[in-house]
Formats: sequence, structure tokens, C-alpha cells
Amino acid sequence: MKIKLVVLFLMLTSNISNVFFTQQVAEREDGYILLMRLQTQEKTIEEMEKRGFKEQAAQRRKDTKERHEYIVRAYKEYFDFCPVYFFYSSDSKAILSGKYEGKILNDKLESVDFNPDPTKGLLVADYGMANPTGETYRFNNDGIKVNYIKDGKIVGFNSDYSYQGVSRGVWLFLSKYQKVARSIKKINRTLRGVGYLGLDKEKTW
Repeated sequence: MKIKLVVLFLMLTSNISNVFFTQQVAEREDGYILLMRLQTQEKTIEEMEKRGFKEQAAQRRKDTKERHEYIVRAYKEYFDFCPVYFFYSSDSKAILSGKYEGKILNDKLESVDFNPDPTKGLLVADYGMANPTGETYRFNNDGIKVNYIKDGKIVGFNSDYSYQGVSRGVWLFLSKYQKVARSIKKINRTLRGVGYLGLDKEKTW
């Protein structure tokens, strides 16, 4: 009986957390644009090179480029909640300051003109280990974390459902691309959940 009550409690708290997240998303009635930040790890790679780890640095750079390709491919195949653009983590300060010229990329990782509609909310997403800013998430693995930009700052949603990753167990046997794709499919499904929950969309941030 105790086990059933614990399971029921976990299910209820999980559903409530998801509702809080989708309600926050729904409150932006004019829609969104998602900016996916691609981590370059340049400082780490440069430090490795300085210390003489040339081969390891080259491998890290290769792995980073491969991950970027996986992320872009998965967004093209599995994400349709809103338009998606990309930018490199080294340009984060410029992006938050609204200096987009030459820094916003399309799905071919080519720079494009970017003049976002001011009525649309700007989401910013990262792919990497859970717990990037100190919060506790349901998964301790790689995944997609979605925040939003407000007043030149990255602000987190008040819900762990803003992170979607691959849980431990059988899913860990997926390929690198499959893990990326599964995370993006899950965050897309969560964001699109706003549509069928019928939440109030008249409020704005």
C-alpha cells in the first residue's frame, strides 16, 4: 500500500510540474523563436593544446563538431514547435545584448539576417549534462534544457520539465545521435503540450 501511495504521489507531482511548465509557455500568446546554443568548448580545447595534449584537443574539436551536426539534424527532423536558429556559445554575450549580426545561424550553420518579431518570446536551449545551473533534474544525463531570454538575461522556467533527456537504463545503449534526437523529440512534445492543455493564453510575461 505504501509503495502504491509513493508511486501515486510521484505521478501527481510530475504532472503538476509539467502543467506549470506548459502554462508558463502558454502565457506568451504570440509564439516563440528558439535559439539553440552550440557549445564550442574552445577554452577547454585551447588549454589542452597549451598543455601539450594536441591529439586529445583535436579529438575534442572533432567530437564537438559532430555533436553540432547531430543537434542540427535532430531539430530538422523532430522539432516543429517554433522556428529554430543556432548560435555558438562564444557569441552568448552578444546574443543576450541583441547584437545578432553575423552570429545567428540557419540549419546549414550559415549566418543569416535575424530581426526577431518583438512580440515573440525568445527561447534559448542548451544540450549537455543535466544540472547546468545548479537545479536538480529527473535525469542525470545529457539532454535539452530550455530557458527564455528576458531583459538581456537567461531566465529558467519554474519546472524540471524544461529539461528533457535520456534516462538511465536501456536508453544508454542508444547511439550518440539517437540520444540527441530523443531529447529533442521529448522537449518538442512537451512544448507542444501547451496546445492540447487549453491553458489561458491571454497573459504575457
